[in-house]
Amino acid sequence: MIYLVTGQQSLFENPDYKIITVEESLQLLESCKTLQFDSETNGRNPHLCDILCIQFGSNKKEYQIVIDTSTINILYYKDILESKNIIGHNLKFDLQFLYNYNIIPRKVYDTMIVEQLLYLGYPSGVIRFSLKEVAKRRLNIDLDKSTRGEIIWRGLDSKVITYAASDVQYLEDIM
Repeated sequence: MIYLVTGQQSLFENPDYKIITVEESLQLLESCKTLQFDSETNGRNPHLCDILCIQFGSNKKEYQIVIDTSTINILYYKDILESKNIIGHNLKFDLQFLYNYNIIPRKVYDTMIVEQLLYLGYPSGVIRFSLKEVAKRRLNIDLDKSTRGEIIWRGLDSKVITYAASDVQYLEDIM
C-alpha cells in the first residue's frame, strides 16, 4: 500500500495511493524498527538543489510512504530519521541533502557502498551498482527506472509517486 503525505488537495481519489496526514504517517513509522529510505531531488548538488519528496518503506513491505516536501515540512521527520535504523541505496547522496536541514541520521546502512565493498572493483567495468542492477543481481527483480529522468519536469504526479515508492520496497531484502 502506498501512502502520500501532502498539503495539496486532491479533487479525485487515486487508486494508486491513499493520502494520509503527517500524524498518521509518523504513527506508522514509529512502529518500525528499521526503515527503508530514499529521496527524490531536482538536481545533484545538495547546496543548490531541493528535495522534492522523501520516501519510507516499512520493514515488512506492508506499505511505502511518500512525503511531498514542497508542501510538508521535512523537519516533522527529523526524530524518525535520527532515531531509527535507516537503509538506503546510495544513501550518502541523500544524507548530504538531509544535512542542510540539520537532520543527521547515525544508524545508516548504504546498500550501494556495501555492494561496492563486496566486489572491490573486480572485475573492472563489469559490475554495476545502481539500485536497478543490484535488485536484479540479488533478488532477480526488475525495477522500472524509466521515470527517474522525468522527475525534474514532471513534478510530483501519480507516476512519480508510484516510482518513488518502488525505490524503498526492496532495500531491506537487498541488505
